[in-house]
Amino acid sequence: VIVTVVISTVALNRQERDMRALTGVLGTNLVRNLANVAKDNLLLESYPPIQDYISNFSYGSTPGLEHFFVVNREGRIVAHLVADSINSSVPADEWDIIAAADSATLIETDTQLRFVQSVFVIKEERKYILGGCSATFSRDIVLAAIAEMKERIILTSFVVSLLAISIVYFMSTKIVAIIIILSEAARKVGEGDLKVSVATTIKDELGVLASEFNLM
Repeated sequence: VIVTVVISTVALNRQERDMRALTGVLGTNLVRNLANVAKDNLLLESYPPIQDYISNFSYGSTPGLEHFFVVNREGRIVAHLVADSINSSVPADEWDIIAAADSATLIETDTQLRFVQSVFVIKEERKYILGGCSATFSRDIVLAAIAEMKERIILTSFVVSLLAISIVYFMSTKIVAIIIILSEAARKVGEGDLKVSVATTIKDELGVLASEFNLM
């Protein structure tokens, strides 16, 4: 049980780390590419091309992607994976986080993995914020494979442990049985019965001991 738990824990941690790394690469590329597409269009306040780009993504095409949008410098959503969310405003604290992210940045919560990046231009050594991008993944969906693997490992561990215990019990029952027979025979010899013998068909060390006892 201990060995199974240790191996499964190491395997799960490695799998989760790899899954998170892959999601990190995907999320970073999504917001970077979206920022590149949005930059000139935000500057010109031309939002349909941004929405066309976002519309290429749909629920299910990118596993776990829940929100994918662009905001302008006022914090108003100008393009979104869900069309009904367009023209709504993001909370001020959320906008501050997006505006402060000069490069793709991961913000992790208990339920989400969120990647944000601001869109800006540098002019005369000054930074001008044009807007920002955000891609949010469901943590549960991203790590669903890990949860499924954990259930399989628990089930496999239970079956293996049950099988191992059954084999050990079966083998120990045979060993204990011949030991009891030898013990009983030794007791009778101690009482003066020299005609006692031990009958056994096993060929291991206990079988050899029984044969030597009979010869004795």
